[in-house]
Amino acid sequence: MKKIFNDNRMLKNILLALVILPLCIACSSDKAELKKTPALEAEAYFTKANDKIKSGYYEEAREILQSIKTHDASGQYSALAQVRIGDTYFEDKMYDEAVVEYREFLKMHPYNKYASYAQYQTAMCYF
Repeated sequence: MKKIFNDNRMLKNILLALVILPLCIACSSDKAELKKTPALEAEAYFTKANDKIKSGYYEEAREILQSIKTHDASGQYSALAQVRIGDTYFEDKMYDEAVVEYREFLKMHPYNKYASYAQYQTAMCYF
């Protein structure tokens, strides 16, 4: 009888842990959730970054683009975001940093449709 009692108690503890653990995870800090860029919002963030670039706020645009690059679940905007990060450095006359971004893009995406643009911009940085 004692063995059955211990088995039931252990089973209850396991079930309780399985119920409480997901609740703890779900109720954890919202800070991580604020950093995520859902696939549907990536386009809006990208538009916002382009507006910042046009206005000359290159550092703010880089922060937005970096967020897109790391959190775009669809992958549609992450590669382009890296090219645009290079563009922000280029526009800000920080050519060495721009070359690093363009080369990293070319290393990661050599056959992307923006690869020739990244090569051209790399040459313009040296010019």
